[in-house]
Amino acid sequence: VACNQVRIAADQISFGRRSWTTRTSFNGSFEGSRMTVDSVTLPNGQTVDVRGVCELYYASNALSTVACTATSSRGSMAANFVVSRL
Repeated sequence: VACNQVRIAADQISFGRRSWTTRTSFNGSFEGSRMTVDSVTLPNGQTVDVRGVCELYYASNALSTVACTATSSRGSMAANFVVSRL
């Protein structure tokens, strides 16, 4: 997934471009800093059932990285976002 921005909600992590004209959303439920992913919404709006996980990583008590992986009968996908410290 190509992105330059990430949004985190209670049941979703969305990766996309700053314009948000296209995005990929990993959907599921959080337990601590880990989200069990049960579906992915693709940029075309189609939602696919998957098995996967997203993890939020922290450094010095600040979010540093968001990493998601998922697999389905259609294939696998991954999205990673590293927070800029500039």
